[in-house]
Amino acid sequence: FYECSFPAVVDGDAGYSETDTVTATVRDNEDNFVTGSDTATVDVANVDPTITVSKTADPTTVPESGGDVTYTIVVTNTTFETVWLQSLIDNQFGDLNGQGTCDLLLPTGQAIPPGGTYTCTFTAFTAGDAEGTHDNTVTATAIDNDAGSNPAVATDDATVTFTNEPPEITVTKTALPGSVAETGAAVTFTVTITNDSFEPVTITSITDTDFPEIGLAGGECFSLVGTTLPPAGDPGSTVSCSFTRTLSGEPGTVHENTVTVTVIDNDDSTASGEDTATVTFFDVPPTVTITKTPDPASVPETGGAVTFTIVVTNTSAEPVQI
Repeated sequence: FYECSFPAVVDGDAGYSETDTVTATVRDNEDNFVTGSDTATVDVANVDPTITVSKTADPTTVPESGGDVTYTIVVTNTTFETVWLQSLIDNQFGDLNGQGTCDLLLPTGQAIPPGGTYTCTFTAFTAGDAEGTHDNTVTATAIDNDAGSNPAVATDDATVTFTNEPPEITVTKTALPGSVAETGAAVTFTVTITNDSFEPVTITSITDTDFPEIGLAGGECFSLVGTTLPPAGDPGSTVSCSFTRTLSGEPGTVHENTVTVTVIDNDDSTASGEDTATVTFFDVPPTVTITKTPDPASVPETGGAVTFTIVVTNTSAEPVQI
C-alpha cells in the first residue's frame, strides 16, 4: 500500500460539515487502469468566544475628601471571529452603558473584530478614609454569531488609594468694645471656632495668652473642650464662647491677647487655629472740684479780716498735679 498525508484548513460556522472525496487511479503492468475513491467528513464544532478586559484608574491616589477619577475600560477580542459586547457592569458604579463614552450600541451590541479592542472611559467622584482603598471591578460580557455558544465573560479591577488630609479650622476672636478709657472698663471677648474640614473634628484645647483660665475647668470656654464639630457647612460646625474682663492702660497703648484652639480628627491628625483681639485705651481728661469758703462770712461795712479756704478735690481716676 501507499500512504500519504497533507494539511488543509477547514473552517465554517458551528454546525457546518465539510465532506471531501479523494479519487485514486492505478494501472498494472498490462496497462489496465482502475479507479477508487473515498470520502472524509469534518464537522465544524462550536468554539466559545473569549475576551479579556482591563480597567485602569487615573489618578490612582486622591485625598480622603475625594476627587474625580477617570476609569478606562479596554475589551479585547481574543477569538478568531467577531464578537459583540453586550454589557459592562461595575460592582461600584453599576451599568456603565451610557456613562462617559461607554456606548454598547444595544440591542445589537458593540462589535469587536478578531484581535480588535473596544475602549471607553467614565469619570466618577471617589472618596474614602485615609490610608484606605477603593476597589471596583468591571465585568464584560460578549457573544459571537453562534446560538449555541456560551457568552465570553472577563473581569478586571482598579484600585484608588486615599491619602490623609489634616483638619482645618478657622478661629476668630473679637473684643467689644474695641476701645476703652484709660481708667478701665469691662470688655467682652467672643471666641468663634469653625470646622472647615470635610469630616468631623473634636476640640482638644483652648488657650489664651492673657487669660489662660478660660480653657481650664470652670473657665468660660471649657465647655467647648471635647466638643465634636460636624463637617464644614453642616449645622453645628461653628461654636463660640464669651468672657468678660476689665482692662485699663495708658492712653495710646494697645492690649492684645491671642486665643489658640487645637482639634483632632478620626485619623489622629491635629490642627490649630488662632486669632488676636486688640483693645485700645484712650485719654480721659482729669476732673477736679473746687470749693472756696470765707470765715467769717459776714463783716461790718467798715471792713474786717476774712480768711478764705480753698479746697481742690481730684475726682479723676488717676493723680493730677496742680
